[in-house]
Amino acid sequence: MNDLKLLNDTYGHKYGDKALATVSNCMRGRLIHKSKLYRVGGDEFCILYFGNVMHAESHLSKMMDDIQHDIQYTGYKCAMGLAIREKGEEFEQMLKRADKIMYDNKVRMKTEKIS
Repeated sequence: MNDLKLLNDTYGHKYGDKALATVSNCMRGRLIHKSKLYRVGGDEFCILYFGNVMHAESHLSKMMDDIQHDIQYTGYKCAMGLAIREKGEEFEQMLKRADKIMYDNKVRMKTEKIS
């Protein structure tokens, strides 16, 4: 979640906790079958997909678009990382890839000032 520290410092940790819950509910409510949401840090969330990408690519794209759409209406911003499990890939590797994608998106959002 982008700017959580600013929210906590400005409005207090209860407000920050509510923001985290709101954003995570947006994500959780749009997950497709065989995808899981993980909170990997204080304000960091990643989605991992454990199914067959050949059958789900369009569904994954729609899921990510729907999540961003829902988050947009909360007034918060959230960079997301999605990793699709590659054959033989360990969980930690997958999570690391999703985390890097999330950080890259966060930098892009701040650079481009995407709302």
